[in-house]
Amino acid sequence: MINKDKRDLEAFCQIINDLENSNAIKKCSDNTRVLLCLREENGKPINYVKNIPEEEDKDRLIRIMRQLLMHKEKLNYYHICNILLKDNLKRETAQKLKSYWTEILKPSQKQIGLFYDDVMLTNEEIINIFLYGGFIHTRDDLLIKKYQNFQSTMGELFDFWMYNVVFDLADIAIRTKNLINSIKKERSKNLSKK
Repeated sequence: MINKDKRDLEAFCQIINDLENSNAIKKCSDNTRVLLCLREENGKPINYVKNIPEEEDKDRLIRIMRQLLMHKEKLNYYHICNILLKDNLKRETAQKLKSYWTEILKPSQKQIGLFYDDVMLTNEEIINIFLYGGFIHTRDDLLIKKYQNFQSTMGELFDFWMYNVVFDLADIAIRTKNLINSIKKERSKNLSKK
């Protein structure tokens, strides 16, 4: 493995450590993950209660996810998976993790089921609307307009939905970091045996 790839894997593991230790992820263990509770109060219509990250936790989470999603970033998730696959590092596990990520983002996937101007959006388009239209500075007025439209029609339910997707992506990234660390341990163990 070339040094640049090693540095990229190390940088990925470091940022995923930051992600894993963030309040947003710590607060979203299996028991407290983003919740949507539907209930009726005094015979009135159903309300929902949400548990999404607080403002400073949101910013950190979104900043890290942006690095994993941006195509030209050295921490781009596909770039990291390709390093693992190129060197046959636990190839089968790396392929599974990459396929889980792709299943969520793949442009041909339209499983979330949101429409804009009568066109069903792909998962990747929806996540870009959420990240870039809502949080990350962009010059794309259409993304901002789409985010504002979803906010006005769906309210906080849109953010709730998107945070669930972001947490799914974060979980895959954490599992990938753990895979990289297990590879490092295995290699170091093999070197010490020689």
